[in-house]
Amino acid sequence: MNEKHTIKQKDWWNYPLLKRWKTPFRHEDKYSKVLVKIGTQNGFGVAGYDYRIWNQGGGCNPGRKWGEYKSEKAAEIQTLEYLVGYIKNQFRRTKNLKPKCSKLIKAMESKIAGLRHGEQLELFF
Repeated sequence: MNEKHTIKQKDWWNYPLLKRWKTPFRHEDKYSKVLVKIGTQNGFGVAGYDYRIWNQGGGCNPGRKWGEYKSEKAAEIQTLEYLVGYIKNQFRRTKNLKPKCSKLIKAMESKIAGLRHGEQLELFF
């Protein structure tokens, strides 16, 4: 649920990022490091991330500038799914990444499954 269009286009470029956030997912090993950063800005869940896989990396701090979600949980799920897709795409291009990142992929997919399971349970309460 990306609703970036709710911010006026001229304001979007200079929209402030969060200075404080939670880090609900953190994975670090010899070959990779991933941090998912989650927060709330103006009542919307926002997300950011940092990653390093082998010798490449990137990231951004959370803020409505990058997208907004109905909750922090939705922001976390979307960010993890994005990162899993990105890493799997790297497998296709670089075959030697797969054995090195398999623990990371499993940890991220397990976290997504847990969040989605909790999402289904919330419907009953």
